[in-house]
Amino acid sequence: MKNLRFFFCFLALLFSSEIVLDAAIPEGHVVALPPPEALPDSANLIPWPQAGYPRIAEGSVADARAWLLDAPAGKHGWVQVQPDGRLAFEDGTPARFWGTTLTYAGAFPDSDADIERIADTLASCGYNLVRFHHNDLPHSGLGYLRNKTKDSPASAIELEPESIDRLDKLAAACFKRGIYIHLDLVDSRPLTEDVGMPGWEELVKMEDQAGWKGVWPHPAMIEAWKRAATALLSHVNPYTGRAWGAEPGVVVIEALNENGPFWDWGFKVTDSIREWHAADWNAWLLERYGNRDELAKRWTDVLGRCGLHSDEDPAEGTVYRPMLAPIHEWDRVNTSKSRGPCRINDFYAYLADRTESTHRLMAEHIRSFGHRGLVIGSHELRGPINQLAEARATGMVAAHLYAQPRLAWGARPGVKGVTIEGVDVKNNNWYANLPRIKVAGMPAWNGEWTGGSWTRRADVNLGVATAHAFQRVDGGAQFGFVQRWVGQPMPDFDQTFRYIEWRGRIAQSYTSGLDPTWRIANIFGSAMILRGDLPKSRYKVHIALSAEDVHEQNLHASGINGGSGTVGGASLFLPLIHEVETAFFDEVYDGDADIVFTTGRSASGDYRAAKHGIILGDNPWCDRYHQKRDLAAPARILHPELHVESLADADFTVNWPYEVPRTLKKISVEAALAVESLPKGAMPIGLSADGKWTLGWCDGRFLVLPNAAVYGDTIADARWLYRLYLAAAKRWDLGLENRVDSAEYLSDNGVLVTDWATGTQIVDSPNTQVISGFAGYRAKNETANMSLSVDSPYAVAALTSTDENPISKAKRMLLAAMGRVANTGMEISTSKDGPRLTKTGSKPTRVECLHGELRLHGLVNTDLEVFALDSEGRRQMLVPVKRENGGIVLTLTPEWKTIWFEVCEKGTDGPVSPGGFKQPAGPAGLLPSEEPQPGTLSLEDYIAAISAVSHEEEKVPELTSPDGLTRLPMTHPEEWKSYQAYNNLKVETATREDGTPILRWRVGGHTQDWSGGGWWNVTPLGGLKQEDVAGFAFEFCGDGTMPREMYLTLKLSNGNSFKTRNISELFEDVSWREVVLQAGDFSGKEGIVDFSKITRIDLACVGPLMESRHVAEIGAFQLLTRGVAEVRVETLAGSLPEPVSLKAPSLVIPFVEAADIVPDGDPSEPAWAKAI
Repeated sequence: MKNLRFFFCFLALLFSSEIVLDAAIPEGHVVALPPPEALPDSANLIPWPQAGYPRIAEGSVADARAWLLDAPAGKHGWVQVQPDGRLAFEDGTPARFWGTTLTYAGAFPDSDADIERIADTLASCGYNLVRFHHNDLPHSGLGYLRNKTKDSPASAIELEPESIDRLDKLAAACFKRGIYIHLDLVDSRPLTEDVGMPGWEELVKMEDQAGWKGVWPHPAMIEAWKRAATALLSHVNPYTGRAWGAEPGVVVIEALNENGPFWDWGFKVTDSIREWHAADWNAWLLERYGNRDELAKRWTDVLGRCGLHSDEDPAEGTVYRPMLAPIHEWDRVNTSKSRGPCRINDFYAYLADRTESTHRLMAEHIRSFGHRGLVIGSHELRGPINQLAEARATGMVAAHLYAQPRLAWGARPGVKGVTIEGVDVKNNNWYANLPRIKVAGMPAWNGEWTGGSWTRRADVNLGVATAHAFQRVDGGAQFGFVQRWVGQPMPDFDQTFRYIEWRGRIAQSYTSGLDPTWRIANIFGSAMILRGDLPKSRYKVHIALSAEDVHEQNLHASGINGGSGTVGGASLFLPLIHEVETAFFDEVYDGDADIVFTTGRSASGDYRAAKHGIILGDNPWCDRYHQKRDLAAPARILHPELHVESLADADFTVNWPYEVPRTLKKISVEAALAVESLPKGAMPIGLSADGKWTLGWCDGRFLVLPNAAVYGDTIADARWLYRLYLAAAKRWDLGLENRVDSAEYLSDNGVLVTDWATGTQIVDSPNTQVISGFAGYRAKNETANMSLSVDSPYAVAALTSTDENPISKAKRMLLAAMGRVANTGMEISTSKDGPRLTKTGSKPTRVECLHGELRLHGLVNTDLEVFALDSEGRRQMLVPVKRENGGIVLTLTPEWKTIWFEVCEKGTDGPVSPGGFKQPAGPAGLLPSEEPQPGTLSLEDYIAAISAVSHEEEKVPELTSPDGLTRLPMTHPEEWKSYQAYNNLKVETATREDGTPILRWRVGGHTQDWSGGGWWNVTPLGGLKQEDVAGFAFEFCGDGTMPREMYLTLKLSNGNSFKTRNISELFEDVSWREVVLQAGDFSGKEGIVDFSKITRIDLACVGPLMESRHVAEIGAFQLLTRGVAEVRVETLAGSLPEPVSLKAPSLVIPFVEAADIVPDGDPSEPAWAKAI
């Protein structure tokens, strides 16, 4: 197996049988693949009628307004940050926020009556927060800015009286119901004349200028922002009598949405803006270092490699400004203009300085209007230094943590953190994101998120809410409740996925408010958060970063671009066990955490004050300029008597914490620790063959592993860090119940179980209990007061008390038991690439009822009644239940025509459906599920498989030059034609000093394309076989920069194609080198590449090439053959038949071996011109 993708493809083939599911998976097994997206059986679907603004009857148990919201908003005073970073109102009332988003026309209902309806709907769902998002547009019905008229242009600053009045009314209606507001200042503002930006006419032609992208922190934009903020925040809402900037109901004000110096996604800007950014970068360097000599000195590492090139001088504005890009390696060439550590570390520091100063200025301006609530500068995107800049500027950190379908499933080992793709942050292990917003001593805010699949969504809402509650995230806003356009009526059926015209396909519409399962699940999520139903974690963990860690970019950043918090991926499991925060310090850690994890980002930090510490090493450099190297430096601080040496090709045997010892063969260890120098009583982690050296140790307070990276790379255990942590926690008597031989993560407060083997999560708190995900795969689904048995994989069951009592003593409770959701007429088709949503359907939306049994037990009152509720939360049926063993047994069946129920004492008042009670037909017999039996494998086999894959994936092929091979020419640079270059590439022919022909590639800066490349047609050489060819080679010289990606693709005569890994690092080397590519450097669907059949070579760069520029010189491509003395080249003449005379009519076609006009000629050539 080459990689994890192939591994799961293997699982898909192995476990594709259609056996009927009749039982949960065997204990100790893992479901190999999630069930494919499919529509529920129509027999299990019931219609769920709803209005455009869904209503919940007053007095219903489902009306969260009565038992969750605390109206009116602002009655407790301003929200304030407490010493521990949590929030409380001025009168001491705890403050927690769980919200949704109104976007575009969604925030401008068509009538006053609709304003009241949407406010009621939001409140009844349990939302106490609404974000006003993308409302800053100069279009009536979409935004509140002044519209274009025949007498005046549109404005990005001034308010439109009629439009702002509608927003005023909506805000007042929300405040009345206890709903607070998250107010954005810049989302979609256009560049208009009154912004005052030089060259705005040219900028406005670019595609990315909605929301003032790519122009921060230009002084003209800062002044425009201040005027825009002033116009809105000084505006007095006539329905509250207070200005927006002095309204305690506005809990948070966001200065910039997804914008600022760290949000460099290749936004399309003009040359003058690019030049301004470059000049500002150079000015910062000059201010910081004073002159070129001092800069060159600081950018020279301990090996004498200077990151400043001879043609660069900050005084002349010529120091290259790199682009932001994922960086996962610490061992990079310092001379690289794109990734050199000194340059990149300073570039991030520059961005952080500009972010902090800009957002501090914005926060001060916002507060000048009387705002005493929270302020968000923008959103963390680029790791710890971005986090810290936001935190220092505004006192809090926010991010947009988008969730994927099957949240609990994504917690399985072998799945890493997020990758960035456009604005949406798509990820696998969503939980790795949480330390991005959790900073010690500061509020945490998840300002934008959504998730779910075409039919399964309730589990994602509950999963995110559970994480917020357990991690004590202070606020969050799902995106969104409704997003609609002017003139579009409010839809009355599910719109979560619909055809998006500008995308040209069916996609996420950011309208979740018409999905009944989402709204119902949200009530339980709101209860967990707003009431604080989940008890506090027993232990707090800090992922700690010293100042040097912060400035080392961008290794092991939580969530970002696949990072997972630490070497070994602590963020992949810690947020499911403990409360986790990111903690910043200068040189000496002084936090209050129970356990501290270091990241391995640098070899720095004094952790002697930590209660317990997991001290991990990866990057051996102690400082951001790579002028001191000592991988064991933090270990030496903990234990100064430590003796350290470097070992090469050493064998180590690791006993603890394994039951069966593991051997690491011929590894190079930079910081081998002498066993005799360890702290007294310490347990060594691994022993050398002579027993004198170890890789690390564990004692009564610390687990220290300076060689964590090499340990993790060679131990062949995907859970090595989790295993070490649990072993250390046992030694430290922390009392954790987690086991490394289990697929469940157990929270340390005893209320949360995340079963990644089945993709199920269980919440067991006194007031709210949830079983959510693929519960049908579990043998046992039980909480303190509820148990669930179902015959289909996907199921969500939730129970919450709606009075002041815990569930065991509650007199009135809300119960939900539901599956998937699908509109009438929705279609999911199958294709070679998997399921496809081909039709989104129409009303009515239908919901899936479960088949099975739900038991309520451990209740003081066992004489409770169960009512089936209609879509507005009214009683439509008294459900017959069984009472046995001191509990209540509810049969789950579509016969009840509902997915939610009221459980209450006899005599409890509640609204009844207009038609009165329906008589139940009685529960139908349990139907056999048509879901396929899932493929499973044992937990041991699963871990072994992903460990082997992970181990293989670390082995990146090296580009080396083999000896003893014959080089045969494949291409000739002097024959290059202009049409061989495409998109953002210009090519010119040139020669080296010795006269060798070469091509000079200039990539980027020519067009607005993201890609640029060239191709060569190649004639296969006759007489060669696959075994005759070792690979091919070409010479390459870069300019020190590096495009984001570069790939070389081969097409063969048999139609197969093969592609290299990303080889963009070739640009970093400014000297000529021979690049040799062999079979191991290529991947394809058709096995191993046969170089003897190459017919075409493509070399292409990908990235924000409209903003970046890169130059390379490339020599001829040469085939590398093994001992082939003579090769016959198949010529065109030799492959054609002899010319013949045709009969009736007579025509002779002579073959001409040499022609003036060649088939692949360029029309600009003289021969072509003459022929034409």
